[in-house]
Amino acid sequence: MRPDLDCLAELRIIDEIEFEDCEGITVLPGVEQVLSALPKERWVVVTSATERVARARLAAGGIAAPARFIHAESVTQGKPHPAPYLAGAALLGYKPENCVVFEDAASGVKAGRAAGCTVVATTFSHSVESLNAAHYLIPNMTGVEVEALTGVEGLVLRFTPLAG
Repeated sequence: MRPDLDCLAELRIIDEIEFEDCEGITVLPGVEQVLSALPKERWVVVTSATERVARARLAAGGIAAPARFIHAESVTQGKPHPAPYLAGAALLGYKPENCVVFEDAASGVKAGRAAGCTVVATTFSHSVESLNAAHYLIPNMTGVEVEALTGVEGLVLRFTPLAG
């Protein structure tokens, strides 16, 4: 702790650095196909980033930000606390146990599990060991298929098994 520093001013500096750091952002393989298959009203971004940083990074990756968004300013307790995913489920109008979380970090996996969601972790950026609390582990989003069910508020997710 540095009691001599202004915490809010320091956070603004970090936010500015993060906002400007969008060079080289690439989209994980398969993400665009999954997002295009999801009905817009059935998904939400839940991130530990500020809204400003998250929107800048989505734009840098060529991903249109959804209408619904849970970001650092939306909750008082961040991941690994379940509050962000509970807020996301509430925003969608679903029970957490009817939600699927796609995560790439251990704190997000813990948050999703604590919220009662099904958690799918991508192993492209963190070790399998750090993500092993997830229900499912996948290297990226290729092989993930989404089908919206007609007449009900459900989705079918299919995962293509990895060749062994």
